[in-house]
Amino acid sequence: MYKVIIDGDNVPLEKYFNIVEPILNKDYGDYDIPLLICQSNIIIKYKRGHYFNINFMCSETNKKNSSDARIIYETGKLNTLGHKVIIVSNDNIYREIEGDDVILIQFDASNKERNQKKVADSDSE
Repeated sequence: MYKVIIDGDNVPLEKYFNIVEPILNKDYGDYDIPLLICQSNIIIKYKRGHYFNINFMCSETNKKNSSDARIIYETGKLNTLGHKVIIVSNDNIYREIEGDDVILIQFDASNKERNQKKVADSDSE
């Protein structure tokens, strides 16, 4: 089972549920309740009949890159426990930790495109 971590400072929650979640359902199927990590405010738009299940974690500080550090820390902790992790973010810092157990789904909220890059794809480059 995959663990999903959402970079809440870079991926709007509404876009995650409308665009990324269907992709996760199709491509990965079996994943745990997503964990959204952020250091700033979370805005949730009201939508009638909208239901979602998500865990939130706020950074303990508002210093620059504190949520990035927390995402990397949580990813390492989950990998140590034997879990594969999917990080949903448009931040390129996570490319440095991609590997067999870490998958990065990049999502550009401004033009509604997503680029999924697995380690297997990057090995062929």
